[in-house]
Amino acid sequence: ENFDKAIEYLIHNDSENLCFLAISQHEKERIESVFPDKFRFEFDRDNSDYIYSRQDLSFFKGKSFQQKRNHVNKFIRLYGKPEVISLNKYNIGLIAEAEEHWLYENDSDNDWLIREKKSIKRCIESFDSLEFLGNALMVNDEIVAFGIGERLGKDMVLQHFEKASRKYEGCYAVMTS
Repeated sequence: ENFDKAIEYLIHNDSENLCFLAISQHEKERIESVFPDKFRFEFDRDNSDYIYSRQDLSFFKGKSFQQKRNHVNKFIRLYGKPEVISLNKYNIGLIAEAEEHWLYENDSDNDWLIREKKSIKRCIESFDSLEFLGNALMVNDEIVAFGIGERLGKDMVLQHFEKASRKYEGCYAVMTS
């Protein structure tokens, strides 16, 4: 009942910018039944969830990770081994400038990315109170990549954001290793 009221409220107060992401099949069916023909649903592979074993990502063993190993090795060959910084309430502000650079490199006029930037800002502001986790890569005193997530139980981490500079080839592969 509150779910339906919340959606009704959003429709009436912000229908121009209303967008739901990562909803379950059950939620989709419920929305369609309560609000027929009000929404368009699209599958977005770029925003799909992926579940990886931390051990697989740490070592990139096996043929299926060959391309990732190549990216990591190229990154180290070109830029040296990056400094890995564990983010906390005292240094979380370091990533604000890196996020600004990332947005500029990608499409600073894209509405979706501008909304995401606001979400990242809220994560930075609430980093400690929401018990987020994060790390950043630094090369030559510059943050070149960062990730923010949260622990889901003792064996799983949910990565909310991961951003890496396009100027540094292989950044994303290094972030996940």
